[in-house]
Amino acid sequence: MTDDEAKTITRQYTVAPVGSVVAIAISFVSGLASVTVVLIIAAFYAITGSHGD
Repeated sequence: MTDDEAKTITRQYTVAPVGSVVAIAISFVSGLASVTVVLIIAAFYAITGSHGD
């Protein structure tokens, strides 16, 4: 694994904590919007997930 790959993976892992905080904050206003944020996070990881060789 190169340093650039490691940095990319590290950046990808910051999405979940930030997105979760956003989802929790939004949940006080709209449950549906909160679930939508969580689904967007899941889609992000499904699309950008790394695949082993």
